[in-house]
Amino acid sequence: MVAQASLLRRIRMYLSYLPNFSFEGMRYFRSWLQHEKIHLFDGKLRIDSFIPPWPSLAHKRLVHAAFSKKRIPFQVYYAVTGKCPCHCDHCSYAKRSDHELSSPESLQFIDDVKELGCSLIGFTGGEPLLRKDLESMIASCKPELATVLFTTGHGLTLDRAHALKKAGLDWFTVGFESADENKHDAVRKFPGSFQQALEAIHVAQQSGLYTAISTVASKRKVNDGEIDRLYEFAKQHDVCELRIIPYVATGGGVGDTKEMLGLKEYEYLTSFHKTMNKRKDGPVVESFSYIESSELYGCGAGYHHFFVDAAGYVCPCDLTPLSFGNVTEESLEMIWNRMGDFFSKPRSYCIMKEIAPKLKERKRLPVPFDESKQLIPRIGKNESLPKMYTYLKKNK
Repeated sequence: MVAQASLLRRIRMYLSYLPNFSFEGMRYFRSWLQHEKIHLFDGKLRIDSFIPPWPSLAHKRLVHAAFSKKRIPFQVYYAVTGKCPCHCDHCSYAKRSDHELSSPESLQFIDDVKELGCSLIGFTGGEPLLRKDLESMIASCKPELATVLFTTGHGLTLDRAHALKKAGLDWFTVGFESADENKHDAVRKFPGSFQQALEAIHVAQQSGLYTAISTVASKRKVNDGEIDRLYEFAKQHDVCELRIIPYVATGGGVGDTKEMLGLKEYEYLTSFHKTMNKRKDGPVVESFSYIESSELYGCGAGYHHFFVDAAGYVCPCDLTPLSFGNVTEESLEMIWNRMGDFFSKPRSYCIMKEIAPKLKERKRLPVPFDESKQLIPRIGKNESLPKMYTYLKKNK
C-alpha cells in the first residue's frame, strides 16, 4: 500500500525543478502532477515506475537528460533471457533468438547504458528470474540507474526476494492477464501461474520490495471491464502500482492488429488513469495510453527509450521489433546514434500503429536493419511535439 507524501516533501521536489522551468512550464508541470499519485516508499518520493525515486542520483540524471536539449535516453529495457515457463500467444518476445548475453557482456552493456546518460533500466524477458546472475546485474546499476523487474513471479522465494532487495531493486512488477485465476492461466498456458504470481507479490512485500502489477490492455479486456477488476484486485492485495500497457501486434501476435486499441479505448484508459489517481487509497495507476499521448510524453521509442533483447539486438522499444544493430558486434553508442537518424524527436503517437500491419506473418524477429529503416515512418518537419516537450524545449 502506498503512503501519501507530505506537502513539504512535494514542495522540496518541485523546487528542485524550478531553476530549469519557465513560469509557464512550471504551471504545466504542476497540472500534470495533479493526475499522478505522488507517494512515499522507503523514505523517497515516487511518481511512477517511469521516474526514478526522489532524491537519488538516478533522478538527477533524468532531470539533466530532460532539460539538456540533447537526445539522451531516459530508459532502457533489457531482456536478459528469452526463456519462460509461460507460452502466451501475444508474448512480445516471441520469434526472437534463444541466445543470451553472458554475465560479463551484460555487465559491460549496463556500463555502456550509464555512459549514454540513462537513468532507469527495466529487466525483462522471457522470465528474468531464470537468470542466476540477475542480482549482480541489478547491483551494478547503482547508483546511476533506477531498476525495474518485470516477471511472471516464477520460482520466487523469500531468500531470492531479499537478495533482490539487497541488490537495490526499485520496482518488482508481476504481470497479470486477468483478475480471474482460470482466465489468467488459460492465457499463460501454464496451470498454476496465477497462484504463483500472487504468491510472488506477497513474498516480495514481505521482503520490503515495492510491488506493482502490469497488464496488457487489449480491446476486449478494456471493453469487458477487466481493467477495472484488476484495479480492485491490486487494491485488495495492497499492491503499490498498476501499469496498463496497450496491446501491440508484435512478437507472437505480429500482424494481428484487431485487438489494438481504438480511440474509444484510449480515451477510457486516459480517464481511468486520471480518475483513479485522485483516490486517497488504492494503487497508483500508470496507463501508457495517457503517458504516451500527445498530452504528455508521446512515443519516445528510439528517442528517449530503447530496448535490447537477450541476444544483444537494439530496438526502439520492446514492442517495436526493428533492429538497429547488435551490442556484441559494435558499440552501443554507435547503434544509439544510428537510431537517432530515424528518431530525431519524440512523436505524438505510437509508431507501431503504422508499422504493425506491415509485419504480418513475420517468422523471425527483430527485423534486420536494412529492412527496418524502410519501415519507419519519417518525421515531418512540421510535426508537433508532445505537449511535455514543448515546455522542456523552452526551458531556461
